[in-house]
Amino acid sequence: MLDRSNATSNNSFLERSFGCFRSQPPDSESADEVRGLLGLNLLFAPPEPLVDLIFVHGLGGGSRKTWSKTSSISHFWPREWLPKDPDFEHVRIHSFGYDANWGDNKSSGLNIYDFGKSLLGEIDNTPCIRRCDMYILARQDASYRSLAQRFHAIYFLATPHRGSDLAEILNSILRISISHTARPYVADIERNSGLIQSINEEFRHYYGDLELWSFYETVKTNLGVAGALIVNKDSATLGYREEKSAPVNASHREICKFDQPTDPNFVTIRNALAFCIHNLTKTLRSSARDVHRSQMKTLGSYLGVLERPDDDLAAVEEMRLAGSCRWFTAKKSYTEWREFSPECPRVLWINARPATGKSVLAGYIINELETGNSNCSYYFFKYGDKSKSRLSACLRSIAYQMALMSVEVREKLLAIHDDDIKFDKEDERAVWRKIFLAGIFQTVLPRQYWVIDALDECSNFSAFAPLLGKLGKDIPLRILITSRQSLELEKHFSSLGSSNFCVEEISTADTLPDIKLYAETRMESLPVESEQGRADLISKILRKSEGCFLWTVLVLRELADSFGEEDIKQVLDDVPQDMDPLYARALEVMGRAPRGKKLAKAILTWAACSMRPLTTKELEHALKLDMGDSFPNLERSVSALCGQLVCVDKHSRVQMVHQTAREFLLKGDLESEFAIDKAEAHTSITRTCLLYLTGEEMRVPRNRKPSANRPLLTRKSEFSSYACTAFSEHLALSRSGVDNTLSLLDKFLKANVLSWIHDIAQSQDLYPLTRAAKNFKTYLERRTKYCSPLGQELRSVRAWATDLIRVPAKFGEALLLSPSATYSLISPFCPNESAMFQIGDKARGMTVVGPSESTWDDRLSCIDYPDSQTSAVAYGDLAFAVGLSTGAVILYHKASFQELKVLQHGETVKLLEFKASSELMASAGMKAVKVWDLRSGDMIWSFEAPKRCLALAFSGDVLFAASSCNFLASWCLAEGTQRPSRPWHNTSEDQKTIFRRPPTTVSISLEQNMLAIAYRGCPINLWDLECDSFFGFCGKQLSDGQIGPYSVSALAFNSNPEIGLLAAAYSDGDLALIDPFEGKTVDCIRADAHTLTSSPDGRTLVSGDAFGTIQIFEFDTLKLLYRIRSHSCNIRQLVFSGDGLRFLDIRGSQCNVWEPPVLVRGDDGDFDSEVVSTAATLVDLVGSDDVIKISCMLGHPAGAVIFCGKEDGSVTLFETETGKQVCVLYRHSTLALIRLLAWGKRGNTLTSVDASNTVVTWKLNETSGGIWTAETLLFQVHVQSNHSINQVLLNHESSRILISTGMSDHLLDGIGREVQARAYEARKSWRWVEHPLSQHHLICLDRSVARVYDWHDWNEVMTIDTNMNTMTAEVRNTFTTDDGSKIVAEYARDEGQRSCVIPHLWICTRGNLDDLPERSDLLASKFPSVADQITHIVGLSGSTLIFLNPTSWVCSIDLSALVPDGGFVRHFFVPYDWHPSSRDLVCTVTTKRDLVFVRGGEIAVVKKWLENQEHVKSTDRHYRCGGRESRRCSTEDCVSGKELGKCV
Repeated sequence: MLDRSNATSNNSFLERSFGCFRSQPPDSESADEVRGLLGLNLLFAPPEPLVDLIFVHGLGGGSRKTWSKTSSISHFWPREWLPKDPDFEHVRIHSFGYDANWGDNKSSGLNIYDFGKSLLGEIDNTPCIRRCDMYILARQDASYRSLAQRFHAIYFLATPHRGSDLAEILNSILRISISHTARPYVADIERNSGLIQSINEEFRHYYGDLELWSFYETVKTNLGVAGALIVNKDSATLGYREEKSAPVNASHREICKFDQPTDPNFVTIRNALAFCIHNLTKTLRSSARDVHRSQMKTLGSYLGVLERPDDDLAAVEEMRLAGSCRWFTAKKSYTEWREFSPECPRVLWINARPATGKSVLAGYIINELETGNSNCSYYFFKYGDKSKSRLSACLRSIAYQMALMSVEVREKLLAIHDDDIKFDKEDERAVWRKIFLAGIFQTVLPRQYWVIDALDECSNFSAFAPLLGKLGKDIPLRILITSRQSLELEKHFSSLGSSNFCVEEISTADTLPDIKLYAETRMESLPVESEQGRADLISKILRKSEGCFLWTVLVLRELADSFGEEDIKQVLDDVPQDMDPLYARALEVMGRAPRGKKLAKAILTWAACSMRPLTTKELEHALKLDMGDSFPNLERSVSALCGQLVCVDKHSRVQMVHQTAREFLLKGDLESEFAIDKAEAHTSITRTCLLYLTGEEMRVPRNRKPSANRPLLTRKSEFSSYACTAFSEHLALSRSGVDNTLSLLDKFLKANVLSWIHDIAQSQDLYPLTRAAKNFKTYLERRTKYCSPLGQELRSVRAWATDLIRVPAKFGEALLLSPSATYSLISPFCPNESAMFQIGDKARGMTVVGPSESTWDDRLSCIDYPDSQTSAVAYGDLAFAVGLSTGAVILYHKASFQELKVLQHGETVKLLEFKASSELMASAGMKAVKVWDLRSGDMIWSFEAPKRCLALAFSGDVLFAASSCNFLASWCLAEGTQRPSRPWHNTSEDQKTIFRRPPTTVSISLEQNMLAIAYRGCPINLWDLECDSFFGFCGKQLSDGQIGPYSVSALAFNSNPEIGLLAAAYSDGDLALIDPFEGKTVDCIRADAHTLTSSPDGRTLVSGDAFGTIQIFEFDTLKLLYRIRSHSCNIRQLVFSGDGLRFLDIRGSQCNVWEPPVLVRGDDGDFDSEVVSTAATLVDLVGSDDVIKISCMLGHPAGAVIFCGKEDGSVTLFETETGKQVCVLYRHSTLALIRLLAWGKRGNTLTSVDASNTVVTWKLNETSGGIWTAETLLFQVHVQSNHSINQVLLNHESSRILISTGMSDHLLDGIGREVQARAYEARKSWRWVEHPLSQHHLICLDRSVARVYDWHDWNEVMTIDTNMNTMTAEVRNTFTTDDGSKIVAEYARDEGQRSCVIPHLWICTRGNLDDLPERSDLLASKFPSVADQITHIVGLSGSTLIFLNPTSWVCSIDLSALVPDGGFVRHFFVPYDWHPSSRDLVCTVTTKRDLVFVRGGEIAVVKKWLENQEHVKSTDRHYRCGGRESRRCSTEDCVSGKELGKCV
C-alpha cells in the first residue's frame, strides 16, 4: 500500500503556502473528477490478480490528484502507466480517497483514526480484496485479524511518522482564517502529537511481518517567502532495522508526480514496487498453480473429464507435414467464420469423403487459432472409443477446456459444483442446460471457438443441432465441425437456417497438393533413381488416390517393401483404388503369413471391438489371459502382423488405422479367416475381463475395516482399469447362450465384487456401477432363453442388477469420500435379502439390527403434515419445496430431505416453480404471486395474482403465469414490473366462445414455445408463444379421424424439444400420446391418470390417479415400465428431480419421495447381437401401511433397553440386542404425542410428557428374566401453560422434578406436587443440566452465562460467564462425561439453509463446596478445524465425543486428548433416508456403546461401529471441506482461489 502524507486544496494563500500546484481541469472534467473519487476505486483488474496495490493519498490530496503531475488523465500513473508494465501484469490496482481537504471552508471533526477506519471498512466491503486491511486497526480488531495476515508491504512517500513542524503553523493559520477552521487531522500530524506517538508505539508491535519502504524528499518546497522541507528525513523514516529507505530528488509536492515513465524519480518508485511484487508473486504463482490444479481437479471430477484432449491433437499434428493444410485458411468461408463476420453463420461444417485427412485439417485449424491466442476448445470423436463417442462427453470436455482458459468460467462452474447441482453426465441436454446455458453462457465471454472433429462418429450426433438452435446471437461463439458427407447430418443442421449454418465441402482438388507433398517426402525410401521416374510415380499415385489420404499412406507403406521399379509398377497396377478392396488385399497378405495368424486375429479383435483403444501394456496382459501366452514385444508384433490395418500411436495405444477399417472387418458378409463376428468377439473379451476380475489381483482384503490410506495388497496390472469399467459393456453385447460366461460372472459376484466396487469408487466416478446394472439386465433378458430364470446363478445376477443401482444412489457420497467403506460399512445398511447384505462380513464386522426391511424400498421418505394439507410441490437445483394449505412453503434439502427453511406465502399455496440453475422460486395463491431468494429466505417481489393461476414458468428474467381468464400474465424480475398481458384466442367466430370459458388445465413448454390449453368438452387448443398466435387443435381422435370433444384432466409436454410430444390424460381414463405439430394421436392406452409429469430428459412419463397408484411409462411409446400401488388418497401433483432419478408426489397431508430403479437408464447401446425382449416388466408394490412413529427416545443406564414415546401416546420398550419392540409399557390417557422422557435413577421411575403438557410418572419393574412392566402409576399432572414443555429433569434421588416450558419453570416433588414455579417475561434460549459433580445442584445454561442452583430450595448459588459470543445461538442440548469432568453444550445458530452447531466445552475440577465448573472453552475457537465438522452431537461415551459431520458420517474425538488441528476419527456413513425431514436425526449412544437411531416406528441399533476407525487429518481435502458440503469450509476462499492476493 502506498501512503502519501500530504496534498493540497484550492489556489488560495493556504494552497500557495502548503499545497501542491494544481492546474485547471479541462472543460470536460469537473474539479471533483480531477481530485478523484472518494472511497476505494478500482483502477485496473488483470484476468488473474495475485497482488492488490492500494494508493492512499495524504491530507489535502485526492485519489487521482495526488498521483498526477497535471490534470490530464495521461499523467495518472497508477492507472495509465503501471497496467502496461509487464512486471505488474498480475497486480490489481486501487486508489482510495477520503475527505481531508483542509483548504475548503467546511468544518470537519474527523481525525486520522477515522480515515483509517474508513479505509478498513471499504476494503472489507470490497469483494475482490475483502481480505486486505488497514494494518494496525485490522491487527487490533479481532473481526479484521484474518485480513491482516495478507498484508505484505507498506510504501511511505514523505510520510511524517514523527509529525511536521509546519502542521502546527498550518493549523494556526486555519484557526485564525475567516473562511476556514482548524482540522483535527492536521493537529494529528503536528510534531510529536499524542496520536503519532501512539501509532508509532503500536506499530512497533505489529510491523514484524511487513516489508517497509520509506522515501524522503531532498528538495525544499517553495512556500512563497522561503523554501523548506515539509517532512525531513528524520520524520519520513521509521528507523527500523528492516526498513528500506531511499531519497527522491523531488520536493514534497512532486515526490509522487512525474512527467513521463522515464522520469528518474518514477523509475526509483517503480523499481521498488516491482522488486517487492516480483518476490511476492514468485511465491504466489506457485500457490496459484497449486490452487489452479486443485480447482481443475475438482472440476474434472465434477464434469467427468480427466484432462484436455491434447493427446488426440498431438496425434493428428504428428501426422501433418509442414506446409500442408494452408490452403484452407485462404477459403472465404473460413476467414469470415474466424473473423466473426456478421454475415457468416455460427456453424461451419466441413465435409469430405472418408479418409481424406479431415482430422489432420481439424488439428491444423486448432493450432492456427491457438497460435493467434484465440480461445479455442476442441474435441475429436472416436467411434471405436466408447468414452469418445457420446455428445455429452464432447460438451463436458469443452466446458473443462473453457474453465482452463477463463477465470470467470472456472469460478462459475466451481459455484455450480459448490451448490451440489447434480446432472446426468451422459445426458447431453442436462449438460447443456446445467453447465452451459445456466453456467458458462451466463459469464462475460470473449470470442470463443469450438472445433469438433468427426461428428459423424458420434453415436448421437442428431442431438447437437437442436441444442444450438436457441442459442442467443449475443453468445460470442463460432463452431467448426468436420465429418464425412452425410445427408442426415445435413438435414439436422439445415434446421438451424442459413443464417446459422453453412457448408464447406473438401474436394479432391483441395487435398491433392497435400497428398503430393506427402508422397514427395516418402520418395527417398523407394528404389526409384531418376527424377523423371519419381515424378511419374507421384503422378500415378495422385491419379489413383482420388484425394484419399489413407489410401496414399497404405500404398506408400507397401511400396516401401518393393525391391525395384518393376515391383513398384506391379504394386501400383495391382492395388485397388477403393478402400474395401485395399483392406481385403491386406487380409490376403496376412493370410499367406506362415505363422502368427492366431495372434493377428486376436489383435484385430481387440482393436476393432474394445470400448476404447488399449495401450500395448494393457493389451499385452489381456492377450496373456486370452491366449495363455506372453508377448513381450507386442508393438513390433502389431506392426509385423497387422501393420496395414492396426497401428500403435506415440502414446502406445493400439487402434485401427481408420474407422473404415473397423467397419470392413465387422461386415457380416466378409469372407476371410480374419473376419470378426461381433458377438463372438465381445464374448471372448468378456471372458478375458472376467478371468481378470476373478483372479488374485482382485481378491477382497482380509482386513475389511476402512482406512484412509489402505496399502495395495498387490500391484495391479495396467489391464485392471479397463476390465473394471468395460466388462459389463462387453457382457451386454456377448452371446448369451455361452454357459462359461455366466459361470465366470457368478464366480466374480460371489468372490471379488466388493474389490471391483472399491476400485470404481476410487476412480471417483460411480457411473460404471449403474451401467453394469443396466448391462446385467440386458444380458439377463437374453440369457433366460437358454436356462431357467429361477436358477441360482441368474438370481444372483438379477439381485446385483438391482443393488448396483441402489448402492450408488443411497451410498454414493460415502463411497466417493471413502472407497474402502465398500468392504464393511455399506452392507449392514442394505436390506437383508439384498445381494450386498448377503456378501457382507456379518460375523466380524459392524452390524445393524432392528429395521424390518427385507427388500429395497422405492419410497425414500414420507413427510407428514398432520395440521395441514399439501397443495403444491416443486423440485429445484438446490432444494425441493412443498406448499401447504396454511400458506407455508417448506424447503427441504434435495438429497437428505431435511427441512431447511419455512417461507410464509400468507394464503393457500396453489403453485410453486423454481427458476432453473438459480436461487429463485415463485409461489402463487389466489391473491398474490411472490418471488423468493432461497439463500436468504427473503421475498424479493410480490405481485397481484391474476385470477386463478393455472401454471407458472420462468424464462430468463421474466416470470409467466397462465390465468383461467385465458391470458398469460408476466413480470420482469429485474425491475419488479408487470408486463402487458398476452391473451390467447382463436380469431374464428366459432371458437371465440371457447376462449371465454375457464380452462380445466394448461401446460407451458418454453422449449417448444408452445402453450396447450384444455377446455371441458373441447379439443386441446395450441398457442404459439413465439408468434403469439393460435396454432391449432389436437387431441384424442374419433373413429372417423376427427378430434373428439373429450375432457382433459392433465397435460404434460415432453421436456425434450427433440421429441416434441404431448401427453394428455382424459377424464374417461384414457392416456393419449399426441404429436401436437402434426395433430395426430400417436398412441392411446387406459391409465386412469389425474396428474402427469415428464422427466427432464424426456424419456419417462409418470402418472398418478385418484386411488394413490403411480405408473411409470416410456414417454415416446407409453410402454408401462413400473407401477407403485398404495392404499392412499388422490395424488394431487407429481414432479421430477433435476437429474430425473427420483420424483415427488403430494397427496392429502403427505409428500412422498420416490426413487424406483427403473428411472436409472443407461445411454442407448448397440445391442444388436441378439434380439432383446421388449416385454414390459410390471412391478406392483404395495405401499407400506401407516406406522405409528417414534417421537422421542431414551436409553436405560444399563444399555440393554430403549424407552420410546410414540405419536399415539404410548410408551414402548425396545431391546438393543435385537432392535425389536418388546412391549407397550403404558399409554397416556390423552393419546397425545409423547414429547419427552426422563429416567429416575433411584426408584426405576420413568417420566413422560405429551403434547398436551400432561406429565406422567410410572414405577417400572424388571424381573429376573429381564421382563419389564409398568408397576405403579406414581402421578399424572397437567402443567398449566400456554407454552409446550420442552425439558424435564430429575434430581439424583428422584425427589425433585423440574418441568420447563417456553416462559416458565415448575419444580415438582416426587409425587407430582408443585413446590415452586417461576414465570419469565422474555426467554429465548436455555437448558437445564444436572451438576456433574454435585448431586445437590443443577445448572441453567443460556446464551451468555451458566447459573448454578440448589435442588432443594431452587436458590441461585453462583453465575459463570461462558466467555462466548452466542447472542444469536440457541442452546440445543448438553452432555456430560461419565466422570463428570466435562460438560459439552451444543449451541445452534441458523445460517441460511443450514444450522451451524457451536460446541462449547466446560472443564470441571473437583474442589471445595460446590465443585463448580472452573472454566469454559469454546471448541470452535480452540479447535476450529474439528468444530467446523460438527453438525449434530450424538452424545458422549466416556470422554469420547460422538457427532455427525456435514457429510452424514458418524465421527468421534477424544476430549481428553484434544490437539489443535489433530483431526478426528470417521466411523460410518448414516444413510440420508434415516434423517427425518422436520427435525434433527434422533439418535443416542448407550452405555454399551451401541448407537441407536429412530427410523419411523422402529429403531436401528448399530453395533461394533467403533471398530471401524478411519483417522482423518487436517491435511485431508475432505476433512477441510466436509466432502461435498464445501460451503462449510472456513478456507472456501482458498478453494476458489480468492485468498491468493496479497496487499502491498
